[in-house]
Amino acid sequence: MLGAFALLIPGHPLLKEWAYAGAFFTYTGAMVSHLTTGYDLGEVGLLAVMTALTVLSWALRPASRRIGGRSGGPGDGFAAGRSPRRPLAHFFTGGGSPGAM
Repeated sequence: MLGAFALLIPGHPLLKEWAYAGAFFTYTGAMVSHLTTGYDLGEVGLLAVMTALTVLSWALRPASRRIGGRSGGPGDGFAAGRSPRRPLAHFFTGGGSPGAM
């Protein structure tokens, strides 16, 4: 219930990320539990659908609801005309121009 509430309130993108993660881990954990114990295997299909809906909802959310307002996924340096992130070695070698990698 708290996760659903977190997804419905405006703002708080980091809280929403944690709510999505919590829902994903709950559903996938329940599927693994049902499969390993053999208990009520008929529920596995419903749990798979709920997992897929959670992933789709997370992946298709608007850019304004993402952390940092990016239009791509986490770490996507190509989104919205941005250049890709520089490798960590860039910081240890003294830099250089952004295009020289």
